[in-house]
Amino acid sequence: MTAAAGFSHARHDNCSRASRRPGRECNAGEVFDTGSIGFSRSDRFTRAVKALFTVALGCLCLSGCLGYHIGPVKPYYLRDVHTLAVPTFENQTLLPRIEVLVTNTVIKQFQQDGTFQIVGNEDADATLKAEIMRIDRSPSRSVRGNVLATTEFTLAMHVKYTLIGRDGNPISPPGEAVGTTSFFVGTDVTTDERQALPLATQELATRLVSQLSEGW
Repeated sequence: MTAAAGFSHARHDNCSRASRRPGRECNAGEVFDTGSIGFSRSDRFTRAVKALFTVALGCLCLSGCLGYHIGPVKPYYLRDVHTLAVPTFENQTLLPRIEVLVTNTVIKQFQQDGTFQIVGNEDADATLKAEIMRIDRSPSRSVRGNVLATTEFTLAMHVKYTLIGRDGNPISPPGEAVGTTSFFVGTDVTTDERQALPLATQELATRLVSQLSEGW
C-alpha cells in the first residue's frame, strides 16, 4: 500500500506540473514522461548542426569553384594579343622541307587550342618568328648481347621562337620547345626516322602552343 501510494503521488505530481501548461491535460492513468523534453531538445540541436554543416559545405564548394577559369588563360604580357601570324619556320637542319611540316602542325594546334586567331601578317597583333635548330637522334635500346647494335632510337626536335609586336619589337623573351618520340629500327634507319618525324612534330607543337596560351 505504501509503494502504491507513493507511485500514485508521483503520477499526480507529474500531472499537476503538466496541468500548469496552457492547453495540456493529464488523462486518467497517464504518466507524464519528463525525459521526452530532453530528447526533443537534443533532436532539434542535431538537426540544426546538420543544417549549419550543409550550408558551410556549400559555401566552401562555391568559393572553390570561383577560383577556376573556363579555357586557357593567357599570360599577362599577352593580354592584348588576340590575333597571331605564323610565317614558315626557318630550317637550320639538313632535312629538306621539314619546316613546312612543322609550321603547318603548329598552325593546326593553334586553331585547335582557340586562344589566338591565326591571320595574315597585316592583321596580326603579333607574329611568331621561329626556327628549327636541330633534330637529334640517340640510341635508347640495344640488342641483347650486342650493345653496338641499336633496336630503338629517340628523336628530339628543337625549335626556338619569339613573338614580335606590330612595332617590330619582341613582346616576350625568346622561348624554346622540344618534341620527342621514339622509333624502332628496321631495314632503313633514314626511312624509319622520317616516319617518326610527324610524332615529334606534334608533341613540339603542343608544347609550343601551351607555352603561349597558358604560360607553361
